[in-house]
Amino acid sequence: MKRLSRRTFVLSGLATAGAVALPLTSAQAAIPFPFKLGVASGEPAADSVVLWTRLAPSPLNADGQGGMANADVTVDWQVSTTDTFASLVASGSVTARYADAHSVHVVAGGLAPDAEYYYRFRAQGHLSPSGAPGPRPRSAPSAGTW
Repeated sequence: MKRLSRRTFVLSGLATAGAVALPLTSAQAAIPFPFKLGVASGEPAADSVVLWTRLAPSPLNADGQGGMANADVTVDWQVSTTDTFASLVASGSVTARYADAHSVHVVAGGLAPDAEYYYRFRAQGHLSPSGAPGPRPRSAPSAGTW
C-alpha cells in the first residue's frame, strides 16, 4: 500500500474545497446587476411620491426584456429620510412582471408634506443606486400652503 504524503493530502483537500466553493461563486455571478437603467421618482403629492425602476441587466437586448428571464421577480423598495436608510418611513414589495418588461411603479405613501426623501430598490440579491444625492423625491406641500 502506498503511503499518502502530507503535501498530497493538503493539496487534495484544497482542490476539493475549491470545487465545492466554485459553484456557489458561479451561481452568485450568474445573476447580473439588474438596475442598469437606474431609478427615478416623480408625481409628488402631499403624502406620497411615485418611485420607478426597470430590471434590465442588458437594456439593449433584442428580446425586448432587457436580458431578464421569462419570470416575474419580487422587488423590495425602501424610503428613508437619511442616505444610510437607518430608519425607514415607507417600504414594501412589488412584483416586476415579465409581461410589463419588469418595470415597477410604486406609490410610496405615508410621507410628510414638503419633505425630502431617499429611496432604493432591492432585487435578485442586488441593491439599486439610491435616489440621492441627486434629485431626491420631495413630497408636495400641504394644500393651501403655497
